[in-house]
Amino acid sequence: SIEQLIYGLPDYAQESFPPYDISYAGGRPLFVTVGSFEPRKGQDIFCNAIRLLKPEVRQKAAFLFVGKAADKSLKNAVDALVEDYPDTVFYRKRLERPEIKSLMDQCACVVCASRDDPMPTFVTEGLIFGKPSIVSEHTGTAGVITEGVDGFTYPNDDPQKLAALLEWAIFHPEKLASMKAACRKLYETHYSKQSFEQTLTAAVKDLTE
Repeated sequence: SIEQLIYGLPDYAQESFPPYDISYAGGRPLFVTVGSFEPRKGQDIFCNAIRLLKPEVRQKAAFLFVGKAADKSLKNAVDALVEDYPDTVFYRKRLERPEIKSLMDQCACVVCASRDDPMPTFVTEGLIFGKPSIVSEHTGTAGVITEGVDGFTYPNDDPQKLAALLEWAIFHPEKLASMKAACRKLYETHYSKQSFEQTLTAAVKDLTE
């Protein structure tokens, strides 16, 4: 009998940290993805989705890729995207933990295009700050999201489906912001340290009684 045991993360929203400067977004909604560049993380899918956006849509948002370039082909795809849209797409190799927290506090939405990702940590970090996510069906997060309430999912590693969700989100930043309470509740229910403690305690009791 195998069940999920979802990890717990500290409540970073209760901590103090210096602000990370996102002025490069130009006041536009910022879509963020964080993770090492490797095929299973799907940065190429996110790149393709951004390219599929109509120019007038793409220009209304900013996109940030954060992560070490473990895979050169994926890094090349991101570099080419940054070169083609330097005012819209941005790359940072590494951010310190306080910078990540501040980034999650300020972004509009997190995007996880992973082909395989049991439980992407940065998506949970976004939930701590009440930020909705757009995730592939192959993420563990997809199993706990209520569609359109605290996040969005897309199927088949399909960049066109991801692009459609990005376009909707770009044109409805106020609706993304209104999801804050539901996203925060999702964190408290599934990913908080208290939830982890309760789940682990119940599992141990079930196994030992």
